[in-house]
Amino acid sequence: MPNTADIRYLWNNPEYSDLIIRIEREGEWHCNSYIVYPRSHTIRDAPTLMGALTEIEDEEEQGVMKMIMFFDKEDYPGMAIMLHAMYESDESKVFDGQEPAHIAGAMSMAIGDKQFDFAEAAFRALLPSGPDAETVVNGEEMLPVIENIRRWTRDEDILRMADRLEMAWMPMFLLDRWSRDRLGKETIREFLASMKPRAKQEDTSEASIGFVMEVIGYSDEGTPAKPEQEAAPKRKRKATIDGPMPSSMTTLEK
Repeated sequence: MPNTADIRYLWNNPEYSDLIIRIEREGEWHCNSYIVYPRSHTIRDAPTLMGALTEIEDEEEQGVMKMIMFFDKEDYPGMAIMLHAMYESDESKVFDGQEPAHIAGAMSMAIGDKQFDFAEAAFRALLPSGPDAETVVNGEEMLPVIENIRRWTRDEDILRMADRLEMAWMPMFLLDRWSRDRLGKETIREFLASMKPRAKQEDTSEASIGFVMEVIGYSDEGTPAKPEQEAAPKRKRKATIDGPMPSSMTTLEK
């Protein structure tokens, strides 16, 4: 669920935190349980296994009790992005400058946590980038990332995300020889077989048919307007012997 209030100032702010998430030999983040717990059942349920309500050692906060949770080093990159996203409504600021592998880790973690909105946002950040994109991802980075996603998990939702990424990137992979060799013929064949053929369209360009196409106008009612036809010449009336002749004619005869 997207944030509607500005809570950026709370992110990693020791003054307001009641929860510390600590990663072995990597670092820690000061968080707020009322923000994190509703969004992440993984973190919410962690105290029974890897957390403890502890009096922190910081001299400025002596006597303050905070929940400290410990997570593995492998969780660090994805956890950092996922936690930041809970406090930031602008997803470009969450993913900007992040490595694709770390974004993929956050995406996988979010799917396991049933944070599907955030997982979709991470997925969008991993798509091929346009020239004005906030997060720029290249194909050489993405192919190993997709392969690693498949190695990490058997979760069907995460594997479907990997398939969607591969489909989105495949046209670019096929342009690169290194990527083609790494993908292998079978994967490429499966991709090509999955593509729906475009409906055949008649080529009506002037270059292909060798003559200038007739332009058909449309009436106000939206139906093709009938081309204007030249008016047929009026037939001349011939005088007949039936009935009296015009006075002009009788005058000329006299």
